[in-house]
Amino acid sequence: MPTTMVQQNASVARGSSGLLVALWAVSCVAVLVAACDTPDRGRTAPKAEAGRIALSDWSFADEGSVPLDGQWHFTWDALVPPGQPLPQTIEMPVPGPWTAGTIDGAPVPSYGWGTYRVIIDLPPGERLLALDLPAIRTAFRLYVDGELAARAGQLSDAQGEVYPAYAPQIVYIDIDRPQVELTLQVANQHHRSGGITHSLMLGEPPVVVDAAIRRAGSDWLLVGAIFVMAIYHLGLFAVRRQERAAMYFAVYCVLVCNRLLLTGDMAFFHVFPEADLRYVLRFEYITFVLIGPPFCLFLASLYPRTWHRRVLRGIVGLTGLMVIAFLVVPLSVMTRMLVPVQMVIAAGVLYTGYSLFRAIYLRLDGAVLFTAGFLAQSVTVVNDMLYFNGVSPVGPLAVYGAFIFITLQTMVLSRRFAGAYSMAESYASTFRKFVPTQFLRRIAKEGLESIRLGNVEAVDISILFSDIRSFTTISERMGPDEVFAMLNGYLSRMEPPIQAQGGFVDKYIGDAIMALFDHETRPDGARSAVEAALGMLDVLAAYNAEQAAAGRPPFETGIGIHSGEVMIGTVGSDQRMDSTAIGDAVNLAARIEGMTKMYDADLLVSEDTVAALGTADTDYLVRFIDRVRVKGKQKPVAVWQVLGRAGDPRLAQVEPHLPIYAEALERYLARDFEVAAAALKRFLAAVPDDTAAALHLDRCQQFAGGIDDDWDGVVSLSTK
Repeated sequence: MPTTMVQQNASVARGSSGLLVALWAVSCVAVLVAACDTPDRGRTAPKAEAGRIALSDWSFADEGSVPLDGQWHFTWDALVPPGQPLPQTIEMPVPGPWTAGTIDGAPVPSYGWGTYRVIIDLPPGERLLALDLPAIRTAFRLYVDGELAARAGQLSDAQGEVYPAYAPQIVYIDIDRPQVELTLQVANQHHRSGGITHSLMLGEPPVVVDAAIRRAGSDWLLVGAIFVMAIYHLGLFAVRRQERAAMYFAVYCVLVCNRLLLTGDMAFFHVFPEADLRYVLRFEYITFVLIGPPFCLFLASLYPRTWHRRVLRGIVGLTGLMVIAFLVVPLSVMTRMLVPVQMVIAAGVLYTGYSLFRAIYLRLDGAVLFTAGFLAQSVTVVNDMLYFNGVSPVGPLAVYGAFIFITLQTMVLSRRFAGAYSMAESYASTFRKFVPTQFLRRIAKEGLESIRLGNVEAVDISILFSDIRSFTTISERMGPDEVFAMLNGYLSRMEPPIQAQGGFVDKYIGDAIMALFDHETRPDGARSAVEAALGMLDVLAAYNAEQAAAGRPPFETGIGIHSGEVMIGTVGSDQRMDSTAIGDAVNLAARIEGMTKMYDADLLVSEDTVAALGTADTDYLVRFIDRVRVKGKQKPVAVWQVLGRAGDPRLAQVEPHLPIYAEALERYLARDFEVAAAALKRFLAAVPDDTAAALHLDRCQQFAGGIDDDWDGVVSLSTK
C-alpha cells in the first residue's frame, strides 16, 4: 500500500533521527571526557622566571606533567648554538608569538629568527622524561644540554632560505642530573606569528603520551562524528534534491572537519609530518573563509524570510575574492590578511545574529535552537580571533563551538525531516481521500512516486451509479452554504454502506456517486454492489426522516448497477491528471441509473449483474423490467429491478403478486398482448402504483392493433 509505505518511511526516518541524536549525545560525552580527564595536580605548577623554572620539589609521579610556561630568555636575530651565552637577551613570554616581546621599546618583528633558552631545575635522581612539543612557527631545532633532540623544517639565518614545517612530536629525555638546559632555535619567514605559540609539556612518558593520545583521540572523534553528519545530510540531499539546506550543512561539516585537523593539536601533521607547510597554510586559510558561505546559505535556506539575497551574494563574492588572494599572494602577506578577514567575518556574524533574532521574533520553526548553537559558535570564534591575536589566553575553541552548533542543528534538521515525513503522511492520507486505495493498488503498485500518465489495467468489476432526482430544483431554493451542507450530509451517509461491502467511491459527480466493487478482491462483487445499494436506500430513508423533521424536502435517488470489464488508469496531462475507470461497462451503468426515472425504480441492475448474483431468486426479490437499447450501443441489454431482500416485510404487498407480473412480461415478449394486458391489470389491481407495470400495460394496448414483423421487444432510448 503506498500510504503504508509512506508511514513506514516516516517511522524509519523518526527512528534513524532518534538513533542519530543518541549517538551524537554519546559522542559529546566521549569528547568531554577525553578533553577534561586530566590528572589533578593538587597545586599550581611553577612558571619560568628569568629563563629558569624551579621543579626541584615537583613530583612528576604524583603531581603530573608541567607546562613549561613563563619567561624564557630570548635573543633576536641570532641562532645561538647551545652552550654559548645568549647576547642581548630579553624575557619572552611562552607560550605566545615573539611579537609579544620588545627590543628597545619596539615589538619583535614577525619575520626573522631567534633563540629561546630555559634552564629547568629537576628533582634529584635518574629518570626518563618526555617533552610534548607543539607545532612551532615555522622551523626549529631543539637542543637538550647541547644535543640535538628534535627539528622541523629548514633553519637558516639567511633571508629566503627558511623551509617551514609543522611537526608536533614527543621528545624523550634521559636525565641523570639536577638540571637541564633547553635551547630552541626558531626561524619564521612565512607566518605573521612566529615563535612558541603553544605550551610545551614535560612529564613522565606514560602520562605525556596518554595526554597526547587523548587529545588526538578527541580530535579524531570530533572529526569522525562531524564527518558522519556530513555523509548523513549528503544522503538526505541525494534522496531529496529540493532540500538544499542538507547539502549546505554537509559542506559546512566537511569544512569544519578540515579546520579541526589543521588547528588545535594539528592532527593532520601527526598523520602527514612531511606535508609542505607552504601549501597547508594556504589550504588552512582558504577553508577558514570558505566556512562562511555554506553556513549562511544553510541559514538562508532554512529561514529565507530573514535574509536578503544581496547580502548572500556579497558574502559569496567577498569569499571568492579572499580565496583568490590566498592563492596568489606570498605567505607572509597572506598571514597578515587575517585581521581584515576577521573583521569581515565579524560583520557577517553580526548580520547572522540579526537574522536569527528576526527568525525568533517571527516564531520560525527551530529558530531558538539554531540561535543557541550560533551563539555558542560565535563566542568561540570571537575567542579564537582574540587568541590568535594574543589577547585571549584560551584557545583554539572554534571547533568545539562548531561541534555544539552542529549538534543543535542536527536536532533542527532531524525535526525538519521528521516533519517533512509527517507532512508526507498527511499528504498521503489526504491524497487517499481523492484517490481511493483500491485505485492506487492498480495504478501505483510501487508507491505514489510510480504514478504516471497512462498507467492502466483491465479489471472485472461491478459499477454502481447513484443520483439524486431533481436536485437542481431543490437547490435553487437554498443558499450556497445550505446546499453544500445538505449535499455533504447526504454523501457522507451514502459512503459507509459502500465501504462496508468492500466497495469504494471512485468519484463524486456533483450530487451523483460512482462506486466500484472489484471482483478480484471480492469474487461476490456483484452481490456486494447490490447489498451496498440496498444499504444506501435504507440510510436514505433515515436521512429523509431527518430532513422532514428539519422542514427540508426529502431526497429521491436512483441507483443503477452493471457488472463487466473496465479499464482503470490515469488520464489527463503531465500537468494535471486524474484516476478513473472507463469503458462500455461504465457507460452502461450510468445509462441504467438514468432509467430509474423512467420506471420509477429505486434500484435497477443489468442482466450481467443478475447472472453474477447466482442465488438472486432466493436472496433477493428481482423482476425483469425491460429490454433496452441505450444511446450509443446497438446491442440490447436486459434490465432488472431489485425490489429488496427476500422476506422484507415492506414488500409484503408486492411479493405475492410477482408471479403474475412475471407471467405478464413473458406473454408480452411472446407478442401475446391481450393475455399480457389481462395479467398486468390483475397485478395493478393489487399494486396500483407500479410504474413499470403501467408502462407495459400501455404498450400492450398500443401493440394490440399490430406490430412490425421484426419487433423484438427492445426499446431504443434516445437520451442518456
